[in-house]
Amino acid sequence: MQAMKNEVYLLLGSNLGNRQEYLYLARKALSHIVGDIIQASGVFETEAWGTSADEKLYLNQAVLLSTNHSPATLIRQTLKIERYLGRQRSEQQYAARTIDIDIIFFNQMILNTASLTLPHPRMQLRRFVLEPLNEIAAGFVHPGLHINVNLLLQACDDQLNVKRISDTYNTGQPDNNKTGLVA
Repeated sequence: MQAMKNEVYLLLGSNLGNRQEYLYLARKALSHIVGDIIQASGVFETEAWGTSADEKLYLNQAVLLSTNHSPATLIRQTLKIERYLGRQRSEQQYAARTIDIDIIFFNQMILNTASLTLPHPRMQLRRFVLEPLNEIAAGFVHPGLHINVNLLLQACDDQLNVKRISDTYNTGQPDNNKTGLVA
């Protein structure tokens, strides 16, 4: 009997080193280890959330992944990929990072464990999550809030700048976009 395929929305983020390359390597590792990437948003450059204004801008991208893994296995695998790509966790919650892989939605599951909360508990408050997610899941209904992603984006009060800078699979080219966001 074949295992059920789970549809999972992830958000990838990077603000250290060659940010485009880290997004590319994360997608490659996810495809190799975790499942098939069905769809990906464009890449967005965003101001850092919850940190000082002088922190380097993030690149963010949403992906839809099809996987046979459970949520517990998926979180272990994404953390393993983060470590492999140089992510160093610190006591500071909003620290700079080479790569961050957040599980936003896992099917329509609501889950609250010590290691994982689904849907992501603050996703509806963050424009840097909602803008890329809206490109690939505008009609997806948040299982706890019962509102689709597009309406969550319209209602989001987050004023940080989020700017689309490239198409879906812009691979690991040099990270030359260092001019920052235009308000």
